[in-house]
Amino acid sequence: MGWQLVWFIVNLESRGTSGLPLSLLEVSTFRHAISTIPICLICWRKPYGIYIPNLLPRDLSPDAQKRYSKNVP
Repeated sequence: MGWQLVWFIVNLESRGTSGLPLSLLEVSTFRHAISTIPICLICWRKPYGIYIPNLLPRDLSPDAQKRYSKNVP
């Protein structure tokens, strides 16, 4: 995915500097491609392969909170 994005941006830049017109589809695709970069950086260290669920109690009474806090390491 990264090399395709770099190649697309290089092509777009070279066409723009050569005076060739850019279509609306190319400009829209460029904007979407640029917006994916921060999303990929945010999700880069996303946890995966989680097999043990972390269950949260449904009862939020003060007694339940005390019991839950004692069991949490």
